[in-house]
Amino acid sequence: MSLQSTGSNGGGLAKRRVIVTGSACGLGAAFVEVLAQEGAQVVIGGDVLHAEDQALADRLGANMHFEKLDFADPADIDSLVQKAAQKIGGIDSLINNAAITNSGGWLAGELSIETWDAVMNVNVRGHMAHEYRGAALSA
Repeated sequence: MSLQSTGSNGGGLAKRRVIVTGSACGLGAAFVEVLAQEGAQVVIGGDVLHAEDQALADRLGANMHFEKLDFADPADIDSLVQKAAQKIGGIDSLINNAAITNSGGWLAGELSIETWDAVMNVNVRGHMAHEYRGAALSA
């Protein structure tokens, strides 16, 4: 998947300070690539595919940073937001792309309680916590 840059190399995203989660592949990686092309400073919050996230940050240059993240742990989210703000001088935007998409079933009866909890912790609570922490820091 590929998103297109405006080609402006420094348009509306230049020097923006952004945290992106779920960026190891697919849409998340495409978001990070466009942000890099446009001159944004990005902290990648790598929640599962650490090696892929680190490789993406390394490939895209000095304005890209990687931090490990457990998106289901509010303390880890707090730590990510604090580290990101220190590394890039603040936070302007969040792209919350992290999600569990391979839960093993479509119907509630097909999922174990443990899987249900993991999906809800990442896909719902993790996003809510990240929004609250990021908003508090950017206010």
